[in-house]
This record gives sequence, C-alpha cells and structure tokens, in this order.
Amino acid sequence: MKKSTDDLLKEMKTNKLKTMKDYERYRQKNTESFNNTYMRLDRALMSIIESKKLKKSTVIKRAGIAQSYGYQILDGRKQNPDRDKVIMMCIGMELSHEETQNLLKVTGYPILHATNARDNFLIWAIDRHIKIVDINLELQKLNLRILE
Repeated sequence: MKKSTDDLLKEMKTNKLKTMKDYERYRQKNTESFNNTYMRLDRALMSIIESKKLKKSTVIKRAGIAQSYGYQILDGRKQNPDRDKVIMMCIGMELSHEETQNLLKVTGYPILHATNARDNFLIWAIDRHIKIVDINLELQKLNLRILE
C-alpha cells in the first residue's frame, strides 16, 4: 500500500535511521510508495502541442527561446533543460497555472510556489497569458531574475 509523504517522513523520523543499512531496510519496505519515474519532457510537451493543435514554431517563438534550442527540447536532443526553459515553453503553449504545475510535476521539475516572490509573479502572469518579453520587463522592475 502506498504511503503519504507525511507517513513516510513520520516513519523515517520515528525509526531514527542512523546507518545506511537502516535506511536501506526502510527504503526496501517502502519501495512502492516512492515515485521514481517521470515522463520525458519532450513527450509531455509534444502531447500538449498535439492535443492543442499548436505549431512547434509558434510555441518556440512565443516562448522566447532560440529556435534551434527549442527544437532540440521538443525532439528530445536536449533532455534536461533548466526549469526556466520549461516554464518558458509552458508560456509559449499558453498553459494555465494548473497545466504548468502538472507538466512540471510529471516531468520531475519543481513546481511554482506561491510563497516564492518570483514564482508568485510567474503564476499571476501565466494565468493572464502575458508574453515572455512583458514578463521579463516586469521581473526586472520587481528586481527578480528574468526568465532566460
């Protein structure tokens, strides 16, 4: 039976796993509760592009990513772009905040957190389908790191 995050943490802390051997026993006991598999980014992006009937070139242009780099992400040659590039692709596909969070989760990237000032602004901008160039201008005004 799968355990929740809270249950796993409680078990880890109450068992006081002092050695690697202790941890290995805990890990083997809870293997089915761990999520070790993520969807490949290129497949997740292409699935959305196809379902929304978008053009790759349009998505890449809206994302503000160099054309060659964007195609490398979409065809799987660039398998681990940084989180900003993934967020930019989400903006290029005009995904909602929820769709963006889901894509980040299923591909193993950290989700956007409302408690982080930069992420908070990005959530707001994503839901309003604001263009990358305008997002970056506002991020600069807010003294936050731009998407690049």
